[in-house]
Amino acid sequence: QGVEVEFTKKGHKVTALTDERGYITIWNGPFTEKDNKNGLIDFVARAEGYATLKDKSPCNQREFSLSPGGTHAYRIVLHWDRKPEDLDSHLWFRNNHIFYKYMPHQRGTVEHSKAVKKLKAYLDVDDVDSYGPETVTIHETLRNERYYYYVHDYTNRQKSRSNRLSAVSDARVYVYKGKSEETLMTFRVPSNGVKGNLWKVFYIDTDGKIVKINSIVYTGDATGGGIKP
Repeated sequence: QGVEVEFTKKGHKVTALTDERGYITIWNGPFTEKDNKNGLIDFVARAEGYATLKDKSPCNQREFSLSPGGTHAYRIVLHWDRKPEDLDSHLWFRNNHIFYKYMPHQRGTVEHSKAVKKLKAYLDVDDVDSYGPETVTIHETLRNERYYYYVHDYTNRQKSRSNRLSAVSDARVYVYKGKSEETLMTFRVPSNGVKGNLWKVFYIDTDGKIVKINSIVYTGDATGGGIKP
C-alpha cells in the first residue's frame, strides 16, 4: 500500500498510489486498449525504504514487487515478455544455489530461514505468469567467491529443441550496485533463435567485476547440478 507508480508514454505522465490490496487503477491518461494488452509502457515504482523499480511492460494485470533498500552489494532484476510464462532466476556461489525453492518468505522451517540469512543473498519472489520482475539481492559478497547468475526457461524445461527463450522471451537483466537507482549493467537475451532453455548471463568475479557470459544451452535439471557452473 502507498507505492507511488508513475506511467509515461510519449512524454505524458500519470501517477497513482497502490491501495490497501496493492492495486492501481488508471482512469485517465494517454493509454489505449492496445497499450493495456500488448504495448510497452515506461513505469517507475517508488516507496520509502525500498529500491526504486524501473521497467517497460503492458499496463493490464501488471504485477511487480519491490526489493528492500539498504546497503546491499548487488540487486539483479529479471524482466521478460508474455511468453514463455515462467522464467526463473538462479544464483550459484560456493556450492550454494539461490532459486525459487530458496526464498526468505517461502513456507518452511526456521532452519531454512536462518540459512537464507546466513548466505546474505535471496530471491524475493517466484513469478510464474509472465513479465516479472524477479529480483535477487546480494546483501554482502563472500570473500574470494564468484557469483554466477543464470536464467532458466522453466516453461520449456523438458523441451531440448525449444528456442523460445531466445526467440520470443525478450528477457533482460538489470544489475544495480549499492543504493544507486542507476543501472550498473544491462543484459539482453541473445535473440538469434538458438535452441536451449538456460541463459548463462554473467558472473561477479572475486574483485567485484561483472563478467559477461551471455550464452544459451540446454539443461534437463535446473534444480540441482544441471546448471552448476
